[in-house]
Amino acid sequence: MISLFLKLDAEPDAYTVILSVYNKDRQVRRVSEVSEIVNQSEAMAQTEANGEELSSVVSDFLQFLNASPTAFHAVDEAKRRLREVGYEQISEKEDWNLEAGKRYFFTRNYSTIVAFAIGKKYVAGNGFHIVGAHTDSPCVKLKPVSKVSKGGYLEVGVQTYGGGLWHTWFDRDLTVAGRVIIREEKDGSVSYSHKLLRIYEPIMRIPTLAIHLDRNVNSDGFKPNTQSHLLPVLATAIKEELNKVATDNSKEKPTSNSSKHHSVLLQVMILKLIFSSFFLVADE
Repeated sequence: MISLFLKLDAEPDAYTVILSVYNKDRQVRRVSEVSEIVNQSEAMAQTEANGEELSSVVSDFLQFLNASPTAFHAVDEAKRRLREVGYEQISEKEDWNLEAGKRYFFTRNYSTIVAFAIGKKYVAGNGFHIVGAHTDSPCVKLKPVSKVSKGGYLEVGVQTYGGGLWHTWFDRDLTVAGRVIIREEKDGSVSYSHKLLRIYEPIMRIPTLAIHLDRNVNSDGFKPNTQSHLLPVLATAIKEELNKVATDNSKEKPTSNSSKHHSVLLQVMILKLIFSSFFLVADE
């Protein structure tokens, strides 16, 4: 019968080892062997700690990706995170009064962000390090005129951006996100502002053909035409007619955008902007 008890003292590398051996045919284990067991336990504990730290980093990175469906959202999320750790926003249009030991950032076109930190011992003329990354990513963007109707379905005209794996966009729930420029009139003057838009609900889908309409897809491979095949389906023509009836009853004035984009899509976007503005004011 062997009983092994390990007690870890407060001081590092100080262990109290109590070993009781009740076996006449075997020698008592040496303390060095016990120390090896302790070292292995320490290594396992360190591995678990590193694993938890890695998991935290991955989780934080995924949260950033989920909050950044577009370059505009990525910059907005980066601004929020930088402010939380003490970065100060500055403007390219103003003179900079920079101080050693402080951290700053500025943006351009709401899609580019530059952040930098000045060391406390920095002297003008010393070198510096630069790390660059993309805020954008391959996606499909709405065309300036996205209104497409075929075979009783409302489709959305899009164009590819970047080198994406476009076959992965088929048969998936899709939505809309980006930046909206708003024209505002007040007291005879006109001004423009921008708002970030993100619709979380899936509202579009790009379906693939049934196998009997594309017999050679398994032998020749899936080769979609991005101009004609990559058109998300928004709704049916029946939905559009119902929407027209609702619009006629509300006596809303037709706009130039209604001829460029489906009214169903515009209404979803407008409602999202209205509710976002409402909750923003309520929070303030």
